[in-house]
Order: sequence, then C-alpha cells, then structure tokens
Amino acid sequence: QWYQRRVREMRAELISNPPLAGSFTPKTNEICAAIFPVDNNWYRAKVVKVHRDTGLYDVLFIDYGNQANNVSTVAPIAHQYSSPAGAATECQLAFIVPPEDEEWAADSMREVGSLLNNKLILKTVAKIAGVDQVSVSAGGTDLATHLLSNGLVEFEKQK
Repeated sequence: QWYQRRVREMRAELISNPPLAGSFTPKTNEICAAIFPVDNNWYRAKVVKVHRDTGLYDVLFIDYGNQANNVSTVAPIAHQYSSPAGAATECQLAFIVPPEDEEWAADSMREVGSLLNNKLILKTVAKIAGVDQVSVSAGGTDLATHLLSNGLVEFEKQK
C-alpha cells in the first residue's frame, strides 16, 4: 500500500508538472522516472543504455524488472521517491550462456515458461560484475540443468 500510494503521488506530480522535452539527460545507471510504453504510466526506472545519437534510453523498471528500449520520456525523480531500493533484482542463470540464435532463444523461452507455473526457488550462487548469478528450481527441476539437457543453452566456459 505504501509503495502504491507513493507511485500515485509521483505520477500525479509528473502529470501536473510534466518534464520539458530535452530538459533532463540521465546517465547510464541513473535512477529516474520513465514512461512504460505499454500503459503510458510513469514508473521508477534505471537507465541501462543511453542512445546519444537519438536521445533515447533503454531503461529497467526497478520495481517490476521489465525493460523498455528506446524510451523518450524520462524525468528526474524527486528525492522522496528514490527510496526504497527497487523491488526487482537483476540476475542471470549461473554458468550458462543464453542462445544467440533467435529461433533457439524462442525455444528456450518457451521451455522456461512451461516450468514457471510451479513454485520457484531462487538461490544466489555467485556475483559477477555486480550481477547475481542464480540457480532456479521449479517443481523440483533445476532450470539450468533442464535447459542444458535439452540443448537449449550452453554451459559457460569458466575463465
């Protein structure tokens, strides 16, 4: 409830006093407010990439974990809305390499989706470059092992 009330307040402020186009130029990893293109609402976001040539941004919505690319509408976030830290945590499956081939990637995502109807158990096993490396079990099945055994990902060669 607290979070939802704060988001409503933040949205109301941004709607009543919208940012001027081009008045805010966030840097990579900066927390800001951004419009999610699916519902056109303001949310807290972290800038993942700045496209200097187009003035657009790739952002991660820090409370939900979804990402949007080529976002044009961003605004500085008022101090009172900058905490708590985002509810979503960036992570990746440990010791596997995602597929580069689009068809292979689609097959992998379908397989992951089929396992996500179960209770998930998430365990952090390492941290690399600030990103948690995790193992995920669903219904007693280790996700990475399942994907590896079905040829849908490759084992990451350790350096």
